[in-house]
Amino acid sequence: MIAWDDTSSADLKEFRMIGDESTGDLAAPVAQRAAPGASRVAVHRTVHLAFNRRDLDEVARHVRPGAEFTDHARRRTVTAPTGLLDMLRGWIIAFPNAVIDAPSYINGGDYTVAKFHLRGVNRGPLGSIPSSGRRVDVAICEVLHFDSRDRIVAGDLYYDALGTMVQLGYLHPPRPA
Repeated sequence: MIAWDDTSSADLKEFRMIGDESTGDLAAPVAQRAAPGASRVAVHRTVHLAFNRRDLDEVARHVRPGAEFTDHARRRTVTAPTGLLDMLRGWIIAFPNAVIDAPSYINGGDYTVAKFHLRGVNRGPLGSIPSSGRRVDVAICEVLHFDSRDRIVAGDLYYDALGTMVQLGYLHPPRPA
């Protein structure tokens, strides 16, 4: 876990490790001392824990109505709460045992960044793509933007869609010459 240590000089911000990044322990404390934006990292972590529990009501509780979320790999933007919840349900249908695993978080004030892996077995359709029954491990970068009340007002999701299709068995990497 990485957070800003605001105790350093104004010219030099310093990173310090928090929690146990090696185990991806989501329940580790966000900060030993409250850093600016630390509560936003806690919200980001809470949303991930809620997804892992399939508690989409808890996810929605942290999102401002009208917030836009963009899945850049699929070129799809949705509006909360309905569009976001439908998008999350789509991932859950496609990967019913999917978990957000090995997360790390970066505090950027009004923004937080999470790097994590979505791991699971494809048991249902992913949009128009039928189930393959294959296991995937997708590296994801997620950026959330917060308002002054620590509610999520926008989100961006980045991952390798081509690599995901290879893992699912729908595409094959080129053979070496």
